[in-house]
Amino acid sequence: MQRPRAPLLAVLLLGLVAAACASADGAPELVVAGAWARETAGNPGENGAVYLTVVNEQREPDRLVGASVEAGVARMAHLHATVQQGELLRMAAVPAWDVEAEGGTLTLAPGGNHVMLLELAAPLRAGDRFALALLFEHAGEREVTVVVRSAAGE
Repeated sequence: MQRPRAPLLAVLLLGLVAAACASADGAPELVVAGAWARETAGNPGENGAVYLTVVNEQREPDRLVGASVEAGVARMAHLHATVQQGELLRMAAVPAWDVEAEGGTLTLAPGGNHVMLLELAAPLRAGDRFALALLFEHAGEREVTVVVRSAAGE
């Protein structure tokens, strides 16, 4: 029997959680889930990346406009996209990502959009956890816990 793929299950569970989420006053919420980073080799000045999913159950669209990370993790965090230029792939900073209203989803994943961690203070090791703050234009700041995964265990 074939095992279900973990990312698919995570998205399905996220959808169920998002559908059930509402603030204390009953207003729909913006949900951030599944934040993870790949472990790094530990080279000086190395960068890392965070991946996650955002589901906007609010009645209005929103925008992810920034990110920040604890000083002990990296010098700074930027919103980045992987873009193709000819036959080359490169990473480029982006000012924001839109998240459509009423179930709109923003997925940050390897090979695409991600939060870049610049100049890691120490290598990211499998099992580590750290806080990442995401800034949304309307929903404000959301802090998430990022779990570091083994590069081999993805």
